[in-house]
Amino acid sequence: MSLTDYRNTVTVVGPGEEKQFDTLRDQLAENVPEATGMLLLATDGLARCAYGLPDDQDDTLAAASSGLASLATGVAKALGDSRFKHVNITLETHHMIVTTCGEGSALVVVLPLDARLGDALRETVRVAAAFRPRMGTEPRKAGS
Repeated sequence: MSLTDYRNTVTVVGPGEEKQFDTLRDQLAENVPEATGMLLLATDGLARCAYGLPDDQDDTLAAASSGLASLATGVAKALGDSRFKHVNITLETHHMIVTTCGEGSALVVVLPLDARLGDALRETVRVAAAFRPRMGTEPRKAGS
């Protein structure tokens, strides 16, 4: 199945975001055809959109990916860089790529273990960079 076969499983809050999220999904499906799932999250751990992920795992993956993004950001700053480019985790049956996608946002792409990882990394980072100006997440207000 292609990412385009999936619907967003996260309730969209902002006006016009649903179309932007679908466009991001479509670009990833075109440029990373082996992707089986994707997630856009606020770096504070809230899922903004999710496609093709296991049932009810959006929040769990968003929280875990937020931690990975925070860890990578800390390492980047310690080494004098402004942000991290990507993090890849290889599991028993999947790869998971985490990259920045706008101020306060991160993009996660899930691939099967036999995917062409180098191509997928390059294209995931490229697509995320193209969407970076539109996918930022404002910090949450106190009490929200």
